Amino acid sequence: MRRADMVFETVIKLCGKQLRERGRVSGVTALEIARDLNLYRSNVSADLNKLVKSGKLEKVKGKPTLYKPVGNSQAEQAVNSGSPEEAFQNQMERPTVFDSIIGAHSSLKTAIQQAKAAVLYPPDGLHTLIIGDTGTGKSMFAEIMYIYAKDRGRLKSNAPFVALNCADYANNPQLLVSQLFGAKKGTYTGLDQDKIGLVERADNGVLFLDEVHRLPPEGQEMLFYLLDKGMYRRLGEAEAYRKAKVFIICATTENIQSTLLKTFLRRIPVIIRLPALKDWSPGDRLELVKYFFRCEANLLKAPITVEANSIKLLLYYDCPGNIGQLRQDIKLTCARAFLEYMPGKDKSLRIESHCLPEPVKEGFVRNKGYRDPKDIGLDDGNMVFLPDGSDQKYTAGSEGVLNIYEALEQRVKALKSKGMSDRDIRMVISLEMDTYIKRYISYAARFDRDNATQLYKIVDKRLVDIVRLFLSYASKRLNRTFSNKILFGLSIHMSIAIDRLKSGKMISNPHLEETKRLYAAEFDASKVLLETIDREFGMRLPEDELGFVTMFLVIEDYARTLDKARVGVVVAMHGDSTATSMAGVVNKLLQEECVVPYDMPLEQPPEVALENLTDLVVRANEGSGVVMLVDMGSLALFGDIIFNKTGIPIKTIDMASTPMVLEAARKSQMLSPLEDIYDSVINFSPYIGKAYLKSEDFDRAIKEDVIVTACITGRGTALKLKEIVEGYLLKLGADVDVIPVEITSMKDYEYKIQTMKREKNVLAVISTFKYDDASVMYIPATDILAKDGLDLLRQAVENDENLQFLEQMKRSMQGKIGIDVDKFMHNFTCFYRKLRVQGIVLTPDTLAGLALHMACALEKILRGNYEGNADEADAARFLKLYDNQYSLIKGALSEMEDSFGITFPPSEYVNAIRLIHFI
Repeated sequence: MRRADMVFETVIKLCGKQLRERGRVSGVTALEIARDLNLYRSNVSADLNKLVKSGKLEKVKGKPTLYKPVGNSQAEQAVNSGSPEEAFQNQMERPTVFDSIIGAHSSLKTAIQQAKAAVLYPPDGLHTLIIGDTGTGKSMFAEIMYIYAKDRGRLKSNAPFVALNCADYANNPQLLVSQLFGAKKGTYTGLDQDKIGLVERADNGVLFLDEVHRLPPEGQEMLFYLLDKGMYRRLGEAEAYRKAKVFIICATTENIQSTLLKTFLRRIPVIIRLPALKDWSPGDRLELVKYFFRCEANLLKAPITVEANSIKLLLYYDCPGNIGQLRQDIKLTCARAFLEYMPGKDKSLRIESHCLPEPVKEGFVRNKGYRDPKDIGLDDGNMVFLPDGSDQKYTAGSEGVLNIYEALEQRVKALKSKGMSDRDIRMVISLEMDTYIKRYISYAARFDRDNATQLYKIVDKRLVDIVRLFLSYASKRLNRTFSNKILFGLSIHMSIAIDRLKSGKMISNPHLEETKRLYAAEFDASKVLLETIDREFGMRLPEDELGFVTMFLVIEDYARTLDKARVGVVVAMHGDSTATSMAGVVNKLLQEECVVPYDMPLEQPPEVALENLTDLVVRANEGSGVVMLVDMGSLALFGDIIFNKTGIPIKTIDMASTPMVLEAARKSQMLSPLEDIYDSVINFSPYIGKAYLKSEDFDRAIKEDVIVTACITGRGTALKLKEIVEGYLLKLGADVDVIPVEITSMKDYEYKIQTMKREKNVLAVISTFKYDDASVMYIPATDILAKDGLDLLRQAVENDENLQFLEQMKRSMQGKIGIDVDKFMHNFTCFYRKLRVQGIVLTPDTLAGLALHMACALEKILRGNYEGNADEADAARFLKLYDNQYSLIKGALSEMEDSFGITFPPSEYVNAIRLIHFI
């Protein structure tokens, strides 16, 4: 054989392989042919050019140059050459219309393999019966088989597809048979001409008989002959048979053994069962949900934002109507959201849990096949479906978990729209910063299960390696270990930081100064990472970014909770058997004793209940903490007290219901961490979730005087305390805001109170954890529940005329002194309150003189032209003589010094002591 002939045959072979594997021929390179034949590429190229000139091959221009047979016909012969078995297998393996179906490679894989075999089986395919429940997609599947048959050349391109739903004629069997086979003129009253049947119309094509069990026995028997011989008669005919070449596909929802003749079933060799929706894989069902939302977005010509919890409900609810019902439920959901949609004002339709039909929310509880959505790549981010048919997972703020910068921008924008001042916004953002970091850590837990391979798909491997080396360095320097959760979370964050800088966007961290002050060692260590990124990527990240990196280094305690054992679940309710009944239902559904109940009789004293519940929590704890679900009253406040006594991490959720307990227990079974269970349960209930969310979403500017309710066992406890306190304040007529705060540690507790003190007058802190600050009144949470709660709050908010006087002074000083008067008077008021707590009483005249003197001194210090009015040695002797007064005033002025970044000289402390104590 000549070399050119060998080259030509190799082109045919390789292109035939492309056609089998890809469904099309793109061509092959000279190098591929040379390697296959073990020839020099230059010789192969020369032969290829000769073959092109002779008209056997065509050249596809580009780099590299490709060659393929003219018209692909020879490649197709290569595909179809060989034995019939090889040809059949080649046809089965080529890409097809079935590949575009959701579930093709998982839930519907077996059904599709059967369908392909039925169509391709020589010589004319095998008649098929499709069985499955209502709404499983039998009609659509039959049409796809028809398209596949045309695509594979089993049917001509113009072959008919004729469908008949036998149920439409269930009450008139004779009419059904005539509709199917046709009828001779005069066969029945009113038939004045011959009637063509659907079998005749389907000749050389496909006849689809839906609900075939409605076909009467005589009709099934008439179908026998057509199936066996390809021949039939019209109703009323006795002459010669008519011929028809028809590929028959039947479908039914019924039990075929009891509704169809056995002789009929024997003639249908292929029976395909389409799975019910409950048997679909979660990943495939998610794709169905996304597909239907895309369809609605396209229909409405508007983006649709679906909250994560709604996606989860649609993913796991019990859907007896299968795919058809799922589509209708999503359509109804979108219709409800459309009623609230304001075109031009709202960016998109927003789908929240309240938009879902009741069967969706109720059906979720009945479904025992629940799995962790994270197992299929579904996290807590919302999804947006666009009219162009695309969809995306938000990575910003309220729309997801990944982009801190956009989250902060969205939050600031929302707070500004509600009239909040920049000062208040800074305070709120600082209080919430750890929440954003926790989202990263929770998200990163997904990659930890799948190892770093999945992470490399979204983050440059070089960057991951740099972060890994940095954490190794930080581990040695800070003498602590960092888990993979931190590695993955920080890698994702730094990737977004670099992309943000590349796009010209700013990086701003309102938490920066507090982070520097509180976590100096971690902040300093973080500089190494930014220096390395600058060196390796040429990206100089600003100092604000150091604040974010630092938070990843100090949040490790939370990350460690993701690696522990199962979280205990305790349900505590008032009544003799409420908790026991609720726990019994959940334990039975999950087939495991995973929920521990506690029934609190109405006459039982709270202190007895607290003691019993403490013992129960200790027993329920396996090392990862306990989530405690309660109904109301004192039970909602026990979590913090138990934590104080035992040190066991606890999250408390009030207004609990059976579905909420079930959700907590399911999450516990899946070894979800305490924080994740808490977040999942409060968001599972639309009412509870909105109540908690509303507490974080200030709808107006925050008042100057505030009371803080703080807890460590979940925001619900702080909210419950807030409700009680607000009830008392209403009776007192006090113009005070109550701010609920969730704390994670004593250091976090101190930081958050100090943050609020710099911006507001904190009148009191109410918590089970003692707050040790002389300038703020601490009220134990248990005292608020006692009868003296009202008296304690009265002391905290009692009217102080000096405070009103200071407010008047602030107005009169505006524009008359070269400092930030608002900032100064805020700090001076805090200074005055500290003195007052220590029993130092000042008259308005003394207060005015002290404020004006300190304001002038501050102005001079800031300008750099301060000249003291006392000898340093004299000042030192004076301050030593009045050491107690000096220590008190120095402590009271420390916040002002920190706020303005200055230090008052000794002579100013001398002046303050003289003015206050009339020395």
